[in-house]
Amino acid sequence: MMIKEKCDRCGKDLNGSSIMSMFNRDILCSDCKDEERNHPDYKKAQDAELAEVQKGNYNFEGIFKDGYQPYAAELHKSEEN
Repeated sequence: MMIKEKCDRCGKDLNGSSIMSMFNRDILCSDCKDEERNHPDYKKAQDAELAEVQKGNYNFEGIFKDGYQPYAAELHKSEEN
């Protein structure tokens, strides 16, 4: 078992408490997980993971395996226009 000390997204200390991303294999702090839950593709990611687990794939890389883009950044861009 691998124990992480810092959040893969923001670098914040995990202090022994973390959760895995629904989008990829990042290990997250609670703040980053809350942000992720608000992403418009969160349900799509949940459904994709469930489908893979039902097929026996317990190592699904996620729908954003090539890199997660925070929804907050997308919102910020739209607010600038």
